[in-house]
Amino acid sequence: MKAFVRKNHNIAETMKSHLIEDLEAFGIWNDDYEIFLKKRAKAVSRELKKRIIEQEIDKTAAAELQDEYTEETYL
Repeated sequence: MKAFVRKNHNIAETMKSHLIEDLEAFGIWNDDYEIFLKKRAKAVSRELKKRIIEQEIDKTAAAELQDEYTEETYL
């Protein structure tokens, strides 16, 4: 990132388009991937929630999926 800062003095603003709001808090300068991954996952989740139209099934803990295949299908 330090190389990018030399080329782009507006790096903080640029990173907002990548859902990275605060370079320090996201662990960018410390190369802290664990913090980065957690913060980025939360940011992506927030953005998805803004765009998804919630359905009734979303209110349950888990979707009930039915397996359309039987063992015979693969034999």
